[in-house]
Amino acid sequence: MSADAISIAMTRVSENNWKERFYDPIIAPQLWGYLKRLVIHSEFHQATLRYLYG
Repeated sequence: MSADAISIAMTRVSENNWKERFYDPIIAPQLWGYLKRLVIHSEFHQATLRYLYG
C-alpha cells in the first residue's frame, strides 16, 4: 500500500467519524423527539376521542 492510499483511507475514516460525531448527535435526537411527539400526540388524541365518543 502506498502512502497516498493510506492517507486517502485515513481521510475517509476521519470524514465518517466527523459525520458520526456531529451529524448523529445533533440530527438524530431531533428526529426521534419529533417522532415521539407525533406518536404521543396521536395516542393522546385517540384516547381523547375514545373518552368523548367511546
